[in-house]
Amino acid sequence: TRNHNWAIYVNPVGVDATVKTQNTRCVAGGYIWNPYFTQLADPLN
Repeated sequence: TRNHNWAIYVNPVGVDATVKTQNTRCVAGGYIWNPYFTQLADPLN
């Protein structure tokens, strides 16, 4: 199909909450498919 703005949810709600917050992180990238997106649950990745 054409002209569709698909949004693929790659992380379930709350996945970032499993990591103790040390610094504020932007999680917006976790909701749109990006092959270069790093896993938020691994703060060293």
